[in-house]
Amino acid sequence: PTRAERFEPSSVESFGLLTLAVLDHDFRLTSNRAKHFLRIAMTDDQPKLVSRIGILVDLGVTAVFFLFMWSVLGPHVPSDDPTTIGWVAAYTSLCLTGVFWLSASMFRVTLVHYLHSKK
Repeated sequence: PTRAERFEPSSVESFGLLTLAVLDHDFRLTSNRAKHFLRIAMTDDQPKLVSRIGILVDLGVTAVFFLFMWSVLGPHVPSDDPTTIGWVAAYTSLCLTGVFWLSASMFRVTLVHYLHSKK
């Protein structure tokens, strides 16, 4: 039996959103609910959440955050060598800046989606 024949529809539905469809050996969708979900997800009538200006703003704010964290972390490096202090502070602020960039991007996308859904 194929994968689709081994599962009953009641067992597929019991998983809710985690299981949208059962794929058979040809990788065809066998659930109408999954086909409907994919049709809705693939439409282009939804507004874009990411723009070039938004990306540039995120990169600019991230660069400022990197420089700020580099200056803050410099005095906390346990070394007397200025080159070592600069490198360790830069690498540490790079990790923090990566997390800041991810959170700033997610916040901006969430805010844009919220503002579009209010309209």
